[in-house]
Amino acid sequence: MFLFIQLMLNELLIPSNHNLLLAKMKRLGFRGKILNLIKDYLADRKQFVKINDYESDLITIQFGVPQGSNLGPLLFVIMLSDLQFINLHATIIEFADDILLI
Repeated sequence: MFLFIQLMLNELLIPSNHNLLLAKMKRLGFRGKILNLIKDYLADRKQFVKINDYESDLITIQFGVPQGSNLGPLLFVIMLSDLQFINLHATIIEFADDILLI
């Protein structure tokens, strides 16, 4: 069941790239300077993972929202703002960047 829901969320709800997120924000009423600020914020984002002394390669993030950022939870909520309109036959509990389906 979890795998099915995860695949459905990946396929239907989560924008496949930042341009789709920006288009959704525009439909929600974001315009002008704030939309351009978010666009610049998402452009050419780099990320790596560090665990103890190991560091992964630096990669450009083209999907999702930046992890560990102040804007990350807000952008994630915007990405999934239409989740409530999909009939999942489940109770949806959302808090910041966490979603629970019961």
